[in-house]
Amino acid sequence: MKSIGHFINGKEQLAVLGSTEKSKNLGLHVAAEPVGVKNPLNEDVNSMRVSLIPGLIRNLVQNYRHGNEMGRLFEVGSVFEKGSAKSYEEFFHLAFCFWGQNRSHWQAAEKTPVVYELRETVTNMLNALKIDGWSWQELKTDEVPEYLHPGQAIGLKVEGKVIGVFGSLHPSLVSKYKIRTSVAMGEFDFENLMARQPRYRKFQSLSRFQRVD
Repeated sequence: MKSIGHFINGKEQLAVLGSTEKSKNLGLHVAAEPVGVKNPLNEDVNSMRVSLIPGLIRNLVQNYRHGNEMGRLFEVGSVFEKGSAKSYEEFFHLAFCFWGQNRSHWQAAEKTPVVYELRETVTNMLNALKIDGWSWQELKTDEVPEYLHPGQAIGLKVEGKVIGVFGSLHPSLVSKYKIRTSVAMGEFDFENLMARQPRYRKFQSLSRFQRVD
């Protein structure tokens, strides 16, 4: 699976994501049918991306195969879907990909799955943005996107609305790409996330020369 910027192989990205309806139900803009590209450079980049997850998985695999057994990636980027009257819509998502942990030569295994570190990172981000009214949304097995582990995924709810999900990468994908460490991924609707960021009051200094009537 290869990608160049906003472009990626349409069939392969959907194969990774599985049912896009599950992602939609979690507040994400993930089209069931990618926007095709006329006259693509090659078939590996024949459509616009519908999610940031497949591209991050590509980066994970390339890094791991080149000896990087630990990594922390994030991306704020565009996803696309067909609108009405032959128009197209662009949405901004935020996504994370964490894998591996710092280990000494004497430490044979990871202390805890990296998904807990990703959860802490998302929590710190929300606190830094001073976003109130957020909570974790427990998910049923059939609500979890197919690229995530059904027993290790959770949704993010802000002001009563689910705006994304994160969790451990599904074991079938970990095995497929021969990743021998824990992997955690998450994707969020960036526009809805930032729409809830508090707006601070702006003050302007008083003029030194006040008007006199």
